[in-house]
Amino acid sequence: MSLRMLLGILLACAVLGFGFWAQEHYLLTALSVSSGAPAAETSSIDPRIAARLQERIQKSGADVGVAFRTLDGNAVWSFHAGDDFHAASTMKIPVMIELFHQVRQRQIKLDEGLLIENEFHSIVDGSRFTLDPKDDSEAELYKAVGQTRTVRQLCELMITVSSNFATNLVIQKLGV
Repeated sequence: MSLRMLLGILLACAVLGFGFWAQEHYLLTALSVSSGAPAAETSSIDPRIAARLQERIQKSGADVGVAFRTLDGNAVWSFHAGDDFHAASTMKIPVMIELFHQVRQRQIKLDEGLLIENEFHSIVDGSRFTLDPKDDSEAELYKAVGQTRTVRQLCELMITVSSNFATNLVIQKLGV
């Protein structure tokens, strides 16, 4: 794991920690959120906030596990924190955080257009590879090869429909 990715993960934890307490709806936007879920296992946050979070999670119909703790340990909340989940797409959150970091640093603009090309280089051996729409959760972007999409559009596809193609394009743009 590269230092940049590790820092991105740590930054993701810090951002989620602060953002959750200040504006809990951003956390729910960023996480794929369980139907019929029981009450939170651990809580030291305002019970009204905990109730609103649980209600939104239950209405979503998604499988969710959340473990939150501020760095000082004063605020704690968990919900299905001990459950097992497939973690493959969770790496998209640190990718998004790095994207917004580079936007803030004015290295990238969200409305910047990117040429859609389905050719990537492996970080393992540098070999070229392409993605197959049959193996992706979103197939429309594959029809846009040769066209342009904004970084914002690709980020939205990466997060909202877990597009692997959009993710690879964003990662490539970030230089990660």
